[in-house]
Amino acid sequence: MAYRGGGGHGHGPSAALYPVTPGSLCPCRTPTHNICMVSDFFYPNMGGVESHIYQLSQCLIERGHKVIIVTHAYGNRKGIRYLTKGLKVYYLPLKVMYNQSTATTLFHSLPLLRHRFA
Repeated sequence: MAYRGGGGHGHGPSAALYPVTPGSLCPCRTPTHNICMVSDFFYPNMGGVESHIYQLSQCLIERGHKVIIVTHAYGNRKGIRYLTKGLKVYYLPLKVMYNQSTATTLFHSLPLLRHRFA
């Protein structure tokens, strides 16, 4: 099907005749962000929190955001490591206090522990 330009009336082709593709409706790009996730619970331990942080990070990277994760060192796993799709993980040499939690997490949990025991 061809369009000849409106029968000679000087009008160009209608925009409705051009194909619509993803991204053609909005020429602007979604802004990208630098995101830092901090958690005591991450790989190599595996659980609900660890899996959720990893999956969320992968989805954000696929959308064009830059994501890093900060956690504490696990044995010989310390320093900076790279996971799938360029996910950068900082394993900091923090002292683990109880149940794979650092002092910061433990001290923030104390009010909850005093409330439970009262």
